[in-house]
Amino acid sequence: MAHLNLSEADIDSTAQENPLVVLYFWAPWCAPCKQFGPVFEEVAGRHSDVVFAKVNADDNPGAIERFGVKSIPTIVILKGGDPVYKEAGVMNDLSFDTLVRMVGA
Repeated sequence: MAHLNLSEADIDSTAQENPLVVLYFWAPWCAPCKQFGPVFEEVAGRHSDVVFAKVNADDNPGAIERFGVKSIPTIVILKGGDPVYKEAGVMNDLSFDTLVRMVGA
């Protein structure tokens, strides 16, 4: 599955409708986000059973506050609607892919 672009208003309904949702908090001006973006998209393409969603930090301050995002890029994984993982920083594709597989198991 390709990734979605979500607003804070769409996060809850997406999490309720899907067992595993990977949120990627980013911003267009963020250099590390530009580095991680292709990794996010590549790994999203490998997991058709997982929803991958980008959340623009500049446009969604309520979501930033709700999930306690202090820096970007940050990955938040929701399982059954509940946050089960949150980490800021850039990961390589192997680490990110492994993380998604482990959380989804």
